[in-house]
Amino acid sequence: MRFDKLRYKRAIKTKEVNATNQFSNSLNDALLEKGVNAFWNSWRLNFDKKQVSWVVDGCSDDRSIADKFAITFSSVCVPNSPERHEEHCKIFNCRFSQYINSSWEHKLINVELVEKCTNQLKKVKR
Repeated sequence: MRFDKLRYKRAIKTKEVNATNQFSNSLNDALLEKGVNAFWNSWRLNFDKKQVSWVVDGCSDDRSIADKFAITFSSVCVPNSPERHEEHCKIFNCRFSQYINSSWEHKLINVELVEKCTNQLKKVKR
């Protein structure tokens, strides 16, 4: 798995370098050989992409892509053994109950509290 991860990262890096070189070469050629108009046409062709179409595992809409990621990560992020998982849960719950004293029980941070606090922040002009 570790080797596959390294190969994956190396492939991404190679693709990025090749893409950068391809853009640089085509822009350079347009500027040197064809003139200013051809240069800007090449620039717009390569960099003025208003909308990018994403396709992940054959899906192109946001909901389907999110579902694909959810399925993939839910199948990967599972306990190796139910017994060991239960043991870890007991250890965590024991430590967590000792960590929080009774006066903190109603003062835990949650999504609603964060939203309330951020809504009360003042916008600063810079």
